[in-house]
Amino acid sequence: MKAFVLANKNWIRSQSDQSIEYLQENEISFENRNTFGKAKSSLVSGRISADFRQNKTTNYSYNFQTSLSNNNKNNSIQTQNNLRETVFQTHSEADNFAIAQLFEYQKTFNKKHKGSFALSHNYSNEKPTFQWGADQPFLGEYIPLQTADFYLLQQIEKIQNNQIQTSFKHFWIAGKRHHIYTTLGLNANLTKMFSENNQLINNQTESLFDAGFGNDLDYKLFNSFLGLEYKLLYKKLTTTFGLQLNNYNLRNKQIADNRTFNKWFLEPTVTSEFEFNKSESLNFNYSLSNQFLDANSYANRYQIYSFNSIYQGNALLQSMRYHNLSLRYRKFNMYQGSSIWASINYNKQNNTVRNQVEVTNTDLFYKTVMTNNPDERWSMYGSFSQRVKKWEFGFNGSLSFNKYVQNTNNVDIPTQNNNQSIGVSVRTFHKEIPTFRISYDKSFSQLKASYDSETTSDNISFGMDYKFLKNFTFKGKYSYNISKYNTSNVKFEQANVSLDYKKENSPWLFMLQGNNLFNTGLINNVSFSDFQIVNTNTYVLPRVFLFSVQYKL
Repeated sequence: MKAFVLANKNWIRSQSDQSIEYLQENEISFENRNTFGKAKSSLVSGRISADFRQNKTTNYSYNFQTSLSNNNKNNSIQTQNNLRETVFQTHSEADNFAIAQLFEYQKTFNKKHKGSFALSHNYSNEKPTFQWGADQPFLGEYIPLQTADFYLLQQIEKIQNNQIQTSFKHFWIAGKRHHIYTTLGLNANLTKMFSENNQLINNQTESLFDAGFGNDLDYKLFNSFLGLEYKLLYKKLTTTFGLQLNNYNLRNKQIADNRTFNKWFLEPTVTSEFEFNKSESLNFNYSLSNQFLDANSYANRYQIYSFNSIYQGNALLQSMRYHNLSLRYRKFNMYQGSSIWASINYNKQNNTVRNQVEVTNTDLFYKTVMTNNPDERWSMYGSFSQRVKKWEFGFNGSLSFNKYVQNTNNVDIPTQNNNQSIGVSVRTFHKEIPTFRISYDKSFSQLKASYDSETTSDNISFGMDYKFLKNFTFKGKYSYNISKYNTSNVKFEQANVSLDYKKENSPWLFMLQGNNLFNTGLINNVSFSDFQIVNTNTYVLPRVFLFSVQYKL
């Protein structure tokens, strides 16, 4: 039996500046945003695990984990857009409780037959509360605000979720090269979600229910399945053919709307591995699967996401059907000190679920919709490393391509989101002298939608470890980054060092740390989506030196 208890408490202060472009069909809206935040969080978590072996053929195991957390955050947000300048005061608080438990039973009947039973249960209870306030009206396109000296909106949520998974498996070794596996199981996702929205005026509460806000949803998704797999071993090739019959039963009960969806699906899988030798193999995987979204996506009344965004779910959503293919190659030679890894992945959806977006100046309205527009994703990755005596040289690269259709302001916009990266590295392995690692990475991103956007990034990093005088360890890390977006270049660098002292077999550790040695004031990041380009400056804690003492129980 094993057990542990963990407690943690954090206080965080943050500051950031953002320049945001809202992309629309015929115009661009701009917003400058300054955010000052204070956050406090606490967590208590515990875990118990036990294993029991009844005899040589029977095993039991049980794991139990629980956590209790509280998160509190206050922000002061100064925004300026095409029309006005506003200061928002926001507050959020959440009390969360969770339990996760897993029971497993394994039984060997004879040399050819084995069986197992597994039951898992995850429970969570979340009670988040949000407030957004300003001295002038906001979200006026969607909320009929009453006149007040200070406009304050509130959203209270209560979310209870139970996820239960159970399965019986039978393993039959029918022959030396033929295995047959049978699986019978049930997955259940049960969620009760309640939310209410109010305008607070002079200590009085005015409900926004008549304006379409507030949800009371009882979400139940049951997935019962029966699966059969046939595993064929032929020389160096191992192939598994699987076919699973799934019944999906979805029941949504909410305000003035009850929906039931029941469907049977066959979901095939194929996995194949060709093993050239113990250190080199080629793997192929294919699957056709279905997925349902979580309860929040089905809540058909409005929810407030932020001071400038509203969200509405969709009770009519059905399952998303995925084709997934992957091909992977690996080779590792311990004697020559070389390794190769390569993979290609393809994913396609014929019926896609995406958030339809309505942009009004800088206000956003999201609604989840299902369309027949396809969504295709290709990704490729490769890496190679070679060790030469005390040196190791590495190379890696990746490509990804994504094509889909985004609906913005009731216009379907064909969109392509592509990313590429390449990297090289050198690493040393020494015991008597410092070891170091230096790397260079370059990445590219392109978005082709209503407007075209491109970014590039160059990063150089250097790290060093050095053990000396038996009990001392020195570590240092330096990174230099250049980001380019259109015609603008942003540069920043970071350097951190630490010196540790620890005697062998001693519970005591003494550490001296130096962070942000070059006193970098901020870190810049440029990101873009189908309808937004966000340039963010995050302020960094000034140069600081910290001495700490640790004792291991």
